[in-house]
Amino acid sequence: MRTDDWSRAKTSGLNTTRLAILELLERRRDGLGVKEIAANLGVSQPTATDSITAPERKGFVAKRMAATDKRGANVGITPEGLSVSEAGRLSRSVAEQSVGALAEHEQEDLLITLVNKRRLTSSR
Repeated sequence: MRTDDWSRAKTSGLNTTRLAILELLERRRDGLGVKEIAANLGVSQPTATDSITAPERKGFVAKRMAATDKRGANVGITPEGLSVSEAGRLSRSVAEQSVGALAEHEQEDLLITLVNKRRLTSSR
């Protein structure tokens, strides 16, 4: 599925991290702080800050002063960013669409099965 991520990102004109930021912000319409974005993506705060620059320059996200901490920034998705994120989502692979159609408990069962299968093949 990593190849699919690159294909979706290329279509949007962003890299995979920047597209992931848009997809994250799409689910959090009230926006997130840079620190929260970094934690959600599993990257450092400086990497998240750098990755926000291009989508901001393209008008896909907007920074505004955080309500709780005047030194921090809250990043929110713009209507243009929503369009890009939705277009990326529509181009998901068949595998992603299939897994997405499963109930949450079925996705968990599938993940456990795949992890166990991976362990079995790795131990040979």
